[in-house]
Amino acid sequence: MSVMIESANGRVLLDCGPQTIYNLHRLGHKIVDVRSILISHLHGDHAGGLPFVLLDLLFRERNKRAIQIVGPSALDEFIRTSYHLFYGATDPAGVYEIVSEEKAFPFTVTSIPAKHTVPGVCYRLEVEGKTFVYTGDTSTGKDLVDFARGADYLIHEAAELDQERARQYGHSTPLQAAKTAAEAKVGKLILVHRPVLSNELVAEILKVFSETVFPQDLDVMEI
Repeated sequence: MSVMIESANGRVLLDCGPQTIYNLHRLGHKIVDVRSILISHLHGDHAGGLPFVLLDLLFRERNKRAIQIVGPSALDEFIRTSYHLFYGATDPAGVYEIVSEEKAFPFTVTSIPAKHTVPGVCYRLEVEGKTFVYTGDTSTGKDLVDFARGADYLIHEAAELDQERARQYGHSTPLQAAKTAAEAKVGKLILVHRPVLSNELVAEILKVFSETVFPQDLDVMEI
């Protein structure tokens, strides 16, 4: 799972799943062009691509500028442990820098805690006059509605179809995401990290929130 936001001020990745480097190359981008990575939580499908990113920066790009990474408190330990598990004695310390949200470049970033099975965060970014809210993995609730209120784009996960499973595993359903978007009065809902949806369910989602987008892998949206 990974989303890239590109602006005149730079590029930022929201999460960094295992295929991030591969998909960036397929889209004609290089990781060296990304200024910051915001990690929502430390599950492999959201952060498992970090060792590959650092290896790419260390050996292929021979990067002179450390990439900024923001995330949960155990982020640095996760990076070091996973990198050395994969690549042994090489040291990636010079190619990344753990920073706070306040120092993340080039965007204004705030967050709230996510409701997931491990510690995590939901992010709100101000990018050239547009507001993006990215949920990572989380159950829905009033705090998320308030956090997303008035955003131009709500990038919301919808990993479960059953509400009880969503509650149990700290996820959301597509209909819950649509209701959050409607209550928060966002501009568009971008539904990600989701299973295959039936035509009937898509119609129901659009009935709840008509400005819902269902992107596929490698889709590019003009903002």
